Amino acid sequence: MTYRRTNATTFTLLAMILLLLIPEVQARHHSAEHGRHRQNYTSALKALSRIYYTHRTGSFAPENTSLYCGCTLIYRDLKPAGFDSRSCGFVYRRNPVRGSRIEWEHAMPAHYFGGALGCWQRGGRRECRKNPGFAYMEGDMHNLFPAVGELNADRGNFPFAPLPGLHRMYGNCPMKVDFRRRLADPPDRARGPLARAYLYMSWRYALKLAPDMERTYNLWNRRHPPTPWECRRNQEIARIQGNDNPFITKACRSSKP
Repeated sequence: MTYRRTNATTFTLLAMILLLLIPEVQARHHSAEHGRHRQNYTSALKALSRIYYTHRTGSFAPENTSLYCGCTLIYRDLKPAGFDSRSCGFVYRRNPVRGSRIEWEHAMPAHYFGGALGCWQRGGRRECRKNPGFAYMEGDMHNLFPAVGELNADRGNFPFAPLPGLHRMYGNCPMKVDFRRRLADPPDRARGPLARAYLYMSWRYALKLAPDMERTYNLWNRRHPPTPWECRRNQEIARIQGNDNPFITKACRSSKP
């Protein structure tokens, strides 16, 4: 009996370790498969900045805007750094500094995809950046979007969910954040891209979504199909990173005449 209990305990511990290592193992596999792009947060921001800057004019310009509010981006040193508040009617809630700049936001927060790793328990994001698997997920460009800094801060790690009845908090920008319930409700224009980013991250890195989250994101994915800009952005990221977001690719193909 003692021998069986020991074996059961050992098996349980090994199973827990394997679950924690799944993202790292998968990330290493994908990294080797698409080694022409060293995928981490720093390289991702540089590549994304080039993509957005290249398409700042032309047919995609009206859609090439900030994630939640649709603000026209202002570039400094070839990077989205600020925005034209008149283009979207954004008014900061209480943070004028972050309310005037553009930051790159993870649709699925780092806390979500890093929380299962031991490094997160030891020291959060800073400690996890030493982990190749976390660095790969943190630098996945399909999960990164330019957003007004204050919205990035206010949303934090909150999951997305519909919040009917909650009043607007940022001028004409219809983004809503419920700090008491720790939830955020993005406007319609952002729901599709956010849903497809979540579904992609869950699929690619074996990250399980809560049933209610998965239902919401599948619904948003169907109700808010990709725009031409989202389709082009997906193609540009695939060219650099080496893989597409299949939830976008499938929808873009089906929408072609």
